[in-house]
Amino acid sequence: MRKEVGILAVTVLISVFLIAGVHSAESDQVEEAYLCLENQIGNETCSNLTIEQKIFSLLSVGECKDSLLNDTLGDGECWPKNKGQSSCDLETTAKAVLALDSVDENITLPKAWLLSQEGISTDLDWFLQIDNSGGGEQALTCTVLVPRQGSSFNPYDEYTFDIAENKKLSSNAGACLTRANNDYWFKINGNCFDRTFQISCGKDFITTLVYREKTSQTYHLSDEVHSASSGGDTTEKISSFCFKSAGSCNYLGTLWTTLVLDSLDESVLRFIPYLTSLASVNQNTFPSSFLYMLTNKIEHKTEILTKQKHVFDQYYWEIAGGRGKYYDTALALLPFQGVNTLPEKQNSKTWLLTYQGENGCWDNDNILSNAFILYSIWPRGGGVGGLTCSQAGFGCIGVDTSCSGMLRSEYSCSAGTVCCDPTPIEEDETCSEQGNACVNNIDSCSGTVTNGLCSDSKVCCDLGSGGGESECELENFTCGFSSQCTSSGGSLLPQYECVGALKCCDTEPTQTFCSSEGGTVCSNIQYCSGGSVLNTDDLNYGESCCLQPGNCELEAEEFTCEDNLGFCSSSCGSGYESTSEFSCSGTQVCCIESSSSSGGSYWWIWVLFALVILIVVAILYRDKIKEYFDKSKARSSGNRPLPGRGFPPRFPPEYSRSPKMGSPIPRKMVPSPSRPVQRPLPKKSPEELDAVLKRLKEIGK
Repeated sequence: MRKEVGILAVTVLISVFLIAGVHSAESDQVEEAYLCLENQIGNETCSNLTIEQKIFSLLSVGECKDSLLNDTLGDGECWPKNKGQSSCDLETTAKAVLALDSVDENITLPKAWLLSQEGISTDLDWFLQIDNSGGGEQALTCTVLVPRQGSSFNPYDEYTFDIAENKKLSSNAGACLTRANNDYWFKINGNCFDRTFQISCGKDFITTLVYREKTSQTYHLSDEVHSASSGGDTTEKISSFCFKSAGSCNYLGTLWTTLVLDSLDESVLRFIPYLTSLASVNQNTFPSSFLYMLTNKIEHKTEILTKQKHVFDQYYWEIAGGRGKYYDTALALLPFQGVNTLPEKQNSKTWLLTYQGENGCWDNDNILSNAFILYSIWPRGGGVGGLTCSQAGFGCIGVDTSCSGMLRSEYSCSAGTVCCDPTPIEEDETCSEQGNACVNNIDSCSGTVTNGLCSDSKVCCDLGSGGGESECELENFTCGFSSQCTSSGGSLLPQYECVGALKCCDTEPTQTFCSSEGGTVCSNIQYCSGGSVLNTDDLNYGESCCLQPGNCELEAEEFTCEDNLGFCSSSCGSGYESTSEFSCSGTQVCCIESSSSSGGSYWWIWVLFALVILIVVAILYRDKIKEYFDKSKARSSGNRPLPGRGFPPRFPPEYSRSPKMGSPIPRKMVPSPSRPVQRPLPKKSPEELDAVLKRLKEIGK
């Protein structure tokens, strides 16, 4: 029993050591990734990097700022797509502004250039809807004032029309407003997108705008609905704007520019209709990731999470026509930069840490991919844009070494060291000037209380090397995107810092629950039949919120691709082959690992693990194993094994054995079985024998 317990203990210990050797602690692996990225940038040098590589190097590790500034065009107004080009690029300039703002660089000129690229989008169809406010079948008589140019109603044209009980319009309202959609709405002529329309009716009424992408049958309602009482009026004006390149709307450029301007606290609502309507025809740009950050609408979050791919032990995003699974995964998880409880994010982090290269990098040391992954998933602290201690002009010291000045936790150092500013602390220096954070009281400080000045009764807290919360969170506020804050009724607090591109908000984000949406939670073995699906905040991994009129039904058992160690895709990549044996949805095919493919697997680790276990067992049971093999050998030769008890082997008398060398095998001698003792017959005397013979002769006569 003791030996079995010993074997189990040794096995557990070996398992722990092997797993620890293959998967080190997350923080150590992330630090290795940062060191690898810094080494790659140092080896290439900033001057030899592409502009986009410089941008993400600055975002992630604070490198290449000066080199990025040197690449500008027009006295620092904008950036080209590639070095040496003479025309400015919308997407590249927006990304550069985001990176430079993260290190507190002046961005006045490039921000103004971005805003100057704004223009009216003509890629959408717009409609005007008018109805009575009660919603019943009541006829209306209305008038609409249409300016002859722009928003000025001097001069203007006035048109009168009726709305019947069946909601149909009686006539057009000039050339700008023509009946459409079976006469239920007015379609706004593209030449009138800059006009403001003033509507008045004889009864209480409501007005709103509806839009769609020109080739789509999906209509979107404006977020704003206006109402007025009888005799009152409402105004409607199209808000359909984009950012243009060479005179045409640039969808990807508008996505990045809108996101960056939103992070700079600019109003961006006028760009949402264009981005929302054209998302379906621009799926290669992964619009749902941007739209979730810009609108905080749960349908965009649902679309992001449902696009995660699960291939064996790998969890990642890879968009058709995108930029590869590493870049796409970083973009997918950018909206969840401050979220650590999302199962999909945890699964992708496990995948990345498992398949991390020996030098700490991913994607064959691709600087762009590694920088974006670190910035999106593991961003370094907030406050000063991720600058390293040396970049800030200070030095890294051991955690047990005394700093003659002040510890600067907002600047990063390698593992086991902290940033030290040797400048003596002035008595009247504010807490923010020290690079620390003001907190409510001493108990709120997870680091060291310093003598920095704070307002009210707050105290100055130096987080040291272990502070895991941002300045905003230390003040008991919440970090998130601007849309999350405003949709929850909160206010942004720009005086407090958050990590990455997040903003500080005085209100917790509003959570969306399946029940509040009128839906039903389907388990991981059910699917939503006849309804649409949302990913609400109260779901566990694998669950879905099924909206009415849908119902949760058990999934039918079938030979699905995923259940047979495959994955569904429009095409199979290298190392995989398609098969029709297992089912996929839509037009996708099932991809399984090719029989000749063996790359990217850790099967050899498990083989090594099994061999180690066998060796340990063999060492502990070497005597038993030797005895077992001796017995097996004896059986195979037809002889019985040398006994420890019983009868000794017998040999024929004429067999002569030569003595064996070495010490004899001790035996327990057993005596031969005894035979019955026979009594000897008594001998006859000669006289008695003669008498017997004589008697026999007489009988014979």
